[in-house]
Amino acid sequence: MDFEEMEAALSLLVDEMEGDQGDRHEIFMRLHQMLSTMRAEGLAVPEDLAELEKSLAAEFEADTKGLTLAENPFEGLATRYQANRPEYPESLLTRLAERLAGQDSPRKAADVGAGTGILTRALRRVLGPDWAIEGIEPGADMRRQAAESTPPEDAITYREGGAESLPCGDGTLGLLTVAQAIQFFDRPVFYAETDRALAAGGVLAVIQNNRVWEGSPLLDAHETFVEENAPGYSRHYRDIDILGEYQGLAWAGSAERLTHDWSLDVSAERFTGMMLSRRTMKPAVAARGEAFVESALRDMAARHGNTDGSVTIPYQTELYLATKRVSRP
Repeated sequence: MDFEEMEAALSLLVDEMEGDQGDRHEIFMRLHQMLSTMRAEGLAVPEDLAELEKSLAAEFEADTKGLTLAENPFEGLATRYQANRPEYPESLLTRLAERLAGQDSPRKAADVGAGTGILTRALRRVLGPDWAIEGIEPGADMRRQAAESTPPEDAITYREGGAESLPCGDGTLGLLTVAQAIQFFDRPVFYAETDRALAAGGVLAVIQNNRVWEGSPLLDAHETFVEENAPGYSRHYRDIDILGEYQGLAWAGSAERLTHDWSLDVSAERFTGMMLSRRTMKPAVAARGEAFVESALRDMAARHGNTDGSVTIPYQTELYLATKRVSRP
């Protein structure tokens, strides 16, 4: 993106902010990413935009200051999350392992926003015993469940930490992964931390199982229910141009997006448990009560399920890969 294109994109962002269109935090992160790119390329950042960036950063820091582990939005969901969430497609994990084969960077991987360790344990399976693997997770409930669900022979450690301040030394990682969590991060700050923690030739891998609500009456009904009962929620929360963000990073060399389409047949009970494990359902449960929400989910499964009582959940899994340059251009 040249200076004129950057200037036009920044102008559109400012118009969105002034017109109160979209999510302010998302707009802030896009602004911060663009200004970070300008700085990395040696371009002058307009003073008014630098001040806007600074004031927005202070605004969102104030919003989250004092957040305790007990207030983590996933606290209390870990047991249900581990019991009901699906694994990630083996074909994409194999592609990740192939990407890492033969690289000269350290054989150490960190899974940030590890949750209950679903991806963390899968990394041990596909990377083998030669890699040191750790899960980094801010939530105590999730870390507890991850440790309980991980066999000792996997030799995986879990520790407290967040994406914006990775508890990793400079240039110590050959792989940094994120599963189902990139939308929660301050991504410009996270990308800068990734640059610091990855060794040259190291890989950033973002993977997400996306439920495909288009064409699925069941998932469309579910998304409509959440939108109507959880203020501020939108089914488009993952509409993020991750590949475009990768391509704007000065430290990233090759970048690619891989996909795998699949579906999962589950019981009505598991469907209900899966949806209740979503952090976005917590406001609906708080407002309407768990019995009401559970009844609504079971009704969806009954109306849109299969003849054997199961339901089909279509997915598209995305894997975004970026490799850190050995030398900067």
